[in-house]
Amino acid sequence: MKSNGERHMREGPFFPLFVDLSAKRILVVGGGAVALRKTRTILRFCRQVTVVAPEIRPEFYELREALRGRQTAAAPAGQCCKAADMSGKEGTDQPDGASAAGPSGAQEQDEKIKILVREYEPSDLEGIDLAIVATDAAGLNAEIAAQCAARGILKNVASDRALCDFYFPAVVEQEGVVIGIGSGGNPALTRKVREHLEKLQRT
Repeated sequence: MKSNGERHMREGPFFPLFVDLSAKRILVVGGGAVALRKTRTILRFCRQVTVVAPEIRPEFYELREALRGRQTAAAPAGQCCKAADMSGKEGTDQPDGASAAGPSGAQEQDEKIKILVREYEPSDLEGIDLAIVATDAAGLNAEIAAQCAARGILKNVASDRALCDFYFPAVVEQEGVVIGIGSGGNPALTRKVREHLEKLQRT
């Protein structure tokens, strides 16, 4: 995995490196479908993910509530929660209809997903070990990638594979066995192999 901010053209196959993320601090920049998918994947292997974006899909809140192990009101389906709509309080992590009090400081530390509804700031990278950059603005993604590189933070940039230090494989997991599948940019083949392995697990 490289640590510079330059575009890098792949030479040869990728090396499958298994990493302990249990004590790593992970930042996701972006609140859309791609950020959600990557967050769901990485949460299976780490203690906490911080998500920052001015608009957050309601599924992030639903995922957080599911991980809390209790049912609470979720954000309205099909709507994004915007910083400007959060009772005029920038940076709140509560969707419309949720408790105004929110989690306490101790609870927030234990949250699997910490949500910041606001614009990304470079200071968000302080203390971060790994960043997932998945906004809908390629220019902003490249800017954040450069900031990560300057700090030695490994990054996955959804809009540009050439800026990535690592890639998300298709993951098959059962009873402690984890299989990561990568195809070098052929998602259809990756999905086919994953589905085949999942079918073998059920037999």
